Amino acid sequence: SYATRVNNVLTGKQWLQIDCVIPQEFTGFSLVANDFSDRPKNYHVAGSNDNINFTSLFYTADEQYSNGRVSHGIGVQGAYRYYRVVCIDIMNHSDNQNHSVTIDELIFYKPYVRDDFTALLL
Repeated sequence: SYATRVNNVLTGKQWLQIDCVIPQEFTGFSLVANDFSDRPKNYHVAGSNDNINFTSLFYTADEQYSNGRVSHGIGVQGAYRYYRVVCIDIMNHSDNQNHSVTIDELIFYKPYVRDDFTALLL
């Protein structure tokens, strides 16, 4: 795959993308990566509406997994059609071999919206 332009800087040649077709707002995400050696370590979660220029919504340089899973809140930062996990570095790559990032599951969370009916019942 090709590098991604995040905040106007080309970065990360490995990424996983979802196309929501219609722009969506998300408040957080969970990522599952069971293969310890090929988990994303240094990565962005970024959004775009043109599939060219991405805005970083979350960044970490040293992800800490718990049983292969991480979850992060990102707050509502706008509605985007495309979302990417842009991997810059993976865990345990000291052997200088070409490795591919492994992501087993990616879940985005939508904002909670209470409807009027639910509010009346409370």
